[in-house]
Amino acid sequence: MFERFVKIGDALSQLGNVLWPFWSIKDTTANESISGRCFREKRIFRYVVNTLFFWQEDHCKRAYEKDLDRAKRLLEEVKD
Repeated sequence: MFERFVKIGDALSQLGNVLWPFWSIKDTTANESISGRCFREKRIFRYVVNTLFFWQEDHCKRAYEKDLDRAKRLLEEVKD
């Protein structure tokens, strides 16, 4: 059940990333999280996000790495 909530959170973050009106839609994909994008683009907002997730060390960096892992898995699935 917990895994479902994590996936719902991931999906909402990806949706928020695409809908965020102050960022260019051309610089992202539908599979990138808000946190991952904040880390990748070195946005100041990442400090706010990291503060919200205070129990995780460098949440935005971890989210970015998770986004990369997800993309690699998708590529491997397509290749097979």
